[in-house]
Amino acid sequence: DGFLFYEAQESELGDYFATCLRADIEGLRVAGGIHRVVYQDYHRLLSKVFPYGIFYTMEEDCAVVWAVIDLRRDPEWIRKKLNE
Repeated sequence: DGFLFYEAQESELGDYFATCLRADIEGLRVAGGIHRVVYQDYHRLLSKVFPYGIFYTMEEDCAVVWAVIDLRRDPEWIRKKLNE
């Protein structure tokens, strides 16, 4: 959804969005587990460029990404999404 939204705003902005989020997620290889736990066992990494949160859990030494969510959404909606 985020890709389509940003691509509709400006050509190639969707690609930039995806590239930024991939870089944020790749950073979890080094920094996984240092982010604040915000709900149950979910850590939240804030995207450096876009208003998105990357929600992940730690399993042994591995960060498992469960959701990438627009943080402008209702917090209750985000909690429901994470419960799915």
